Amino acid sequence: MDGKTLVYLLRQRLNEDEYSEFISERLSYTLLNQAADELVGRTGCLRATTTITTVADQQEYILPANFLAVLNADSQNRKFVQFTLAGSTVAQNVNEGVYADMRNSGLTSTSRIPGSFCIMDYVSTPSRVEGVATAISAKSEGECTLTCSAGMSSALLANVSVGDIIHNVTDVSSGYVIAKPSSLGLTTCLFDGTDNGWTTGDRYIIQPQGRMSIFFDRPLSTSGDTITVEYLQRPAPVYSPYRAFRIPAQQMNHLVDYAAEFYKYRDRNPKFGDAFGQKFDNSVRRAGQQQRRARSDGRMGVNLKVQKR
Repeated sequence: MDGKTLVYLLRQRLNEDEYSEFISERLSYTLLNQAADELVGRTGCLRATTTITTVADQQEYILPANFLAVLNADSQNRKFVQFTLAGSTVAQNVNEGVYADMRNSGLTSTSRIPGSFCIMDYVSTPSRVEGVATAISAKSEGECTLTCSAGMSSALLANVSVGDIIHNVTDVSSGYVIAKPSSLGLTTCLFDGTDNGWTTGDRYIIQPQGRMSIFFDRPLSTSGDTITVEYLQRPAPVYSPYRAFRIPAQQMNHLVDYAAEFYKYRDRNPKFGDAFGQKFDNSVRRAGQQQRRARSDGRMGVNLKVQKR
């Protein structure tokens, strides 16, 4: 389902027509995106892979903005990433450890292959990006394109990710980066401004989101080796009518229940809010169980409890 369909279903769930002022477009999309993040986090239904090239004497590496959690786990449910030496095709597993143990070990000598890793918050948040739009882009189908000067391309490539907050200071609108098709252009969705689009000379501010990093038990000694991380992926945001979440179709209605829960609390009707929330929780729990069964090795559990006759 795309954004337009989801917002329509949300209106129907709340018994509000398209002219109702109770429904806010931006709030609806925000709640639907929060629901998508929650659903993916609990069911593990979206996955992605990132590769990192090692740098000599470096111990910490930043992860993609859409990273949620490491997915690969061995038979003992220990999470691992794969490490491949330059020139080799054989990957070695590196298991997850505990940061406190790594810190207390006091290891400072380098090693080509780490003993363990942990996932941490990345302390150095990327600097915010500021500049001026260099082209006109009116809002069309809920989206508009920010075109930047060539001088901003390196900063955009390094610091801006899909999902970052963006402000059109001149238009007094704000929203989100929803796609990054090139180094000089960003697809954005803006709300609550005069035009909710871009005009030549409009000043923009982009605030990058917080990131996670992978931290090894000691600095790595060699550049050019490869770390492969298979991870649970946060879905790309949907803030316009014709974009859609990469989520199984049978789970899309759960997002509507989640958004309806918050609207009913906003409406000071917690009884209905609780009902929608419980429905969302039960649905996501079942979806998570289905995902885990789908990823299992197919072994069947046997219940040896004697049945009474």
